[in-house]
Amino acid sequence: MRGVWLSSGLRDTSASVEFRLRDGNSVWFPYNLLGQWQFNPSEGLLLKFSGDLMYVVLIRGSNLDKPLTDGAINLTHAGLQRHRVLWCVK
Repeated sequence: MRGVWLSSGLRDTSASVEFRLRDGNSVWFPYNLLGQWQFNPSEGLLLKFSGDLMYVVLIRGSNLDKPLTDGAINLTHAGLQRHRVLWCVK
C-alpha cells in the first residue's frame, strides 16, 4: 500500500472509505456496510463490505498496524475502527 489519508480532527469521522486503484479507478464503500474484518500481519488486512452485493477487499503492505502519524492512530485499530480513513492508495 502506498498511502492512507486520515480525517484531521479527533472527533472527525468519514461516511465512506475510498480505495484508489492502480488503473486510475476508484471505488467507495460506506462504513455502514463494513462487516467482519481480519488482520494477519503476514497476509494483510481483509475487509468485508456487504449490501446488495458482497465485496472483499484485501489490503497488503508492510506496517499496516504501525502508527500512521506521530500519534497512536494506525490503520487497523484507530483508523478503520473509528471511521477515520478517507482513502487508501494501492
